[in-house]
Amino acid sequence: MLLSKEYIYQEAAQSGTDKLIKSVNNQVNILEQEFNLSRNDAAFLHALPPISGLARSINNNDLDPYDGTQTEQWKLRLQKIFVAFIEKNPSIRQIRFISKLNQGKEIVRVERRNANINIINQDLLQQKGESDYFKRSQTLIPNEIYISDITLNKEFGKIETPIWSTYRVVKPIYYQQQFFGAVVINFNASVLFNKLKQYQTQGNLEHYLVNQNGEFWLAPQSEYAFAKALGKPIYQWSQIAEEANLSKLLTKPVATKVNGEHALVLAKNIDLDISPDLTREIYIISVLKADSIEAVWLTQKNKLVIIYIVVVILLGSIIWFYQVYVNKLIYLNDSQSRYQAIVTSSSDAIVGIAENGDILSWNQSAQYLFGIDEIDAIGRPFWDLFNLKSNDAIQKSVIRKAIETNESKFIEVENDSGCEQKTILSIYISPVKTPDNKANEISAIIRDITEQRINETKIKNMNTNLEQQVQQRTVQLEQAKEQALSASVAKSEFVANISHEIRTPLNGISGMIELLKKDTLSTKQQHYLSMASCSVNTLSVLINDLLDMSKIESGKLDIECIEYDLIEIVNTVISSLYIKASEKGLELILDQLNLQHRFLMGDPTRLKQSLTNLIGNAIKFTSEGEITITLSTSLLPTNQIDLKLEVKDTGIGINQAQQDKLFKPFTQADSSISRKFGGTGLGLSITKQLVELMNGKISVESRFNQGSNFTINITTELAQTQSQNELLQPLLLGIKIALFIKNNSLQNYLIKQFNFWKAEITNLSDIDKLNLTSDKMARLPDIIIVEEEFMTDSLFRFIQAKSNTLCILISVNLDISTEYTSPNIRHYPKPILIDSLIDEIKTRKQRHVSSANKSINFNHFSTKTLDTISNKHVLIVDDNEVNRIVAAGLLEELNLKISMAINGQEAINVLSKVQDKNQLPLVLMDCQMPVMDGLTATSLIRQGKAGQLALNTTIIAMTAGAMDSEQKACINAGMNDFVSKPIDTKNFVKKIIHWLAEKDEVEVEFID
Repeated sequence: MLLSKEYIYQEAAQSGTDKLIKSVNNQVNILEQEFNLSRNDAAFLHALPPISGLARSINNNDLDPYDGTQTEQWKLRLQKIFVAFIEKNPSIRQIRFISKLNQGKEIVRVERRNANINIINQDLLQQKGESDYFKRSQTLIPNEIYISDITLNKEFGKIETPIWSTYRVVKPIYYQQQFFGAVVINFNASVLFNKLKQYQTQGNLEHYLVNQNGEFWLAPQSEYAFAKALGKPIYQWSQIAEEANLSKLLTKPVATKVNGEHALVLAKNIDLDISPDLTREIYIISVLKADSIEAVWLTQKNKLVIIYIVVVILLGSIIWFYQVYVNKLIYLNDSQSRYQAIVTSSSDAIVGIAENGDILSWNQSAQYLFGIDEIDAIGRPFWDLFNLKSNDAIQKSVIRKAIETNESKFIEVENDSGCEQKTILSIYISPVKTPDNKANEISAIIRDITEQRINETKIKNMNTNLEQQVQQRTVQLEQAKEQALSASVAKSEFVANISHEIRTPLNGISGMIELLKKDTLSTKQQHYLSMASCSVNTLSVLINDLLDMSKIESGKLDIECIEYDLIEIVNTVISSLYIKASEKGLELILDQLNLQHRFLMGDPTRLKQSLTNLIGNAIKFTSEGEITITLSTSLLPTNQIDLKLEVKDTGIGINQAQQDKLFKPFTQADSSISRKFGGTGLGLSITKQLVELMNGKISVESRFNQGSNFTINITTELAQTQSQNELLQPLLLGIKIALFIKNNSLQNYLIKQFNFWKAEITNLSDIDKLNLTSDKMARLPDIIIVEEEFMTDSLFRFIQAKSNTLCILISVNLDISTEYTSPNIRHYPKPILIDSLIDEIKTRKQRHVSSANKSINFNHFSTKTLDTISNKHVLIVDDNEVNRIVAAGLLEELNLKISMAINGQEAINVLSKVQDKNQLPLVLMDCQMPVMDGLTATSLIRQGKAGQLALNTTIIAMTAGAMDSEQKACINAGMNDFVSKPIDTKNFVKKIIHWLAEKDEVEVEFID
């Protein structure tokens, strides 16, 4: 029976009330949860050490009395923490540290803008002393947290565009029980609004979020939100609802009009202010429109239609199932015919038996097996077919049990047919089950297995003989195994004892080295002790080889998986083995140019052990030339790392026949090698097994008398805590280097490495060529790298005279330092390891920048010209930090103000803030940058996207592209001029002065 319309309205009203209560409670829970999380974030940041450290250092002349940290150091640490915190919290737009000093000026400010996280420059920090939230923070006691109203964000007193809403969470900072400042977090209110909007129109409900004055923060009509701040007419709850008193909506749903429509309204409030004497409430208002009552009636009607459809579908299903049933009967009839055909044509005799034992059916194979026609067999007792002595017993026991238990039975009988040999028959008796799973008939499948049994007897006799032979052989093998185990135990005990005896004096040597290190030593002595210590460690590892061999054989060797620095490990091995190599006049060269991943996971000890064995063998079997160690890594499709280590020598080499037994223990390529070079032949065997345990493989390529190349490939993982590999950066951009290197292989490798670092390389062989080259160069080499055999008195005097040139003197024997000593000469011991060599060079870059500036003669410019450009503002836009530093250094003596940006978008942001067209007259713009390239940024600036004041700002391209087409693209984009990298200092400064002074080209000369 259909319900009356009045009753449906009553039910809808009650349902609407329940929906209102549930909905408004959900909204309140979301708000309280988000505000609690915001308070937790503020408490966490407030507890950071840099917060209290800044308070201490600022109040103590910028020096923290607690640990001596300077204010700037605390700022840098806090900036990094703020950046990381914003990265992990998408809802946070700004984090600030504001002090009460200087009218509440921001000390540190980090903000999210245009998908970037920016640290705000000191010049752009604002004074917030007059802001409501900062004034309120001064009234808070320690550990109180203040949450502001949700407002549109303002910068410099104006609503920021694009418009975004925010609420601020503030926690005060006290120093010596006095208010010092506050930590302020600006949360993006849109994140909170989006969570509330999930229920915005759910179930015909509408939700409004208003402040205590009834002003809208969130509403289904987007034009209501923050309407008062935006100057729109409708901004308050009282303007759209008949019941304007929000407190009357808190207890129960109220029937009123909203936007001219009848509705039920319920509200909940949350007090944002934690102070008991202050009240600052916000309201969540849920509205159920009267239209939803009509929707209930429509739902009831739809339910009736659905019931009718279900009945029709049910009837159709019954008809369908009946048709399926009929088809099944037809199928069963066909199946029965097929089964009858199978029984008839079966090669086994199949007999149907009644419960009393009489035969019911008989196939052709049964007729052939027993020689009885089907007519004669039907009705005959089944057991009369067999010439048995106990037919009755078998009949009663087998057939009865098959029917009673409803289970199949299997028996074998011997049928005495009167022949010399009895016939053996297998009988498989199975109950024929009815649909109710009961059995009243039996089927018997009978097969003649006489020949099968005869063959089984023969096989059994053969197995008996074979088992006797196996038992005899097993006894022999057990005896051999016991003898082998005894020998292995004896060998292990011997190896352990020998290792212990060797470790005892080795420990004494190691201890004495450590004691010597505590004394005051010269640099040379410290270097020798360091190398001796490395050798002791290497020897300890080699001594462990004997034990490792036993562990590997017994499967007891453990492989670690820890983080390690690959370069550090290889440098340690090469340093410890270099003295041995230098005694033979060999050069050890480390090539890591293709090493893309420095920090990996694995067993550093076993890797060092394997590398020590390979380099040690290379030194042993190489009489002259060099040994090159090459490191490279690549990323596999599985995101694993393929680590490749190669050790290539110029030694005696190995022929193909000897390579096959190279990795066997206690085996060398040739017995004559052991007599000439010594060794146990154990190292390569252990190395191979260690590499395989580290999920790798080792291979060798060698030709007799032409050297060998051993390669290790290991599949490993990246270390979880990846540090930046600075060796992959252009560390020597713009640096001029002159090389005096004797070994061609080492020379070629250094040239490739320095070219990778973007240095300018000159390869020389004597001082005369250096003088000749210097006369032709615009400036002298910044760095001279020279081997000790090239160092002559004339070269020494040349270096002494060029104080701005750094000389790195490479020598095997550090005693050379007593002969050639000068402030600009640094002594570097072999082997040449790239990461330590760059430590000697990289401090030269700043010196290079300043020396380039000092080489410019400004006397060719009038005082008026220099005064005209003095203190003018130049913006350098480049994503490479080294390029920005070089450009700023070249302009240092022009007395200019320098600002920097890392991409085109940042440049537009800086230009949009200028307040005078002459405030920032010149921009140096790189072309290839992430986020926004220079060409796009220039085009947008010329379109006025950075403001009308920056429309005609001079823009000079500063890029590595030097092609005519690239210069043309820059000009077409709106740039005024073009400077190519590497920067020509003379041309660069001349163009800067020209464009800043707005005059014709001015001649710039260099002082020798």
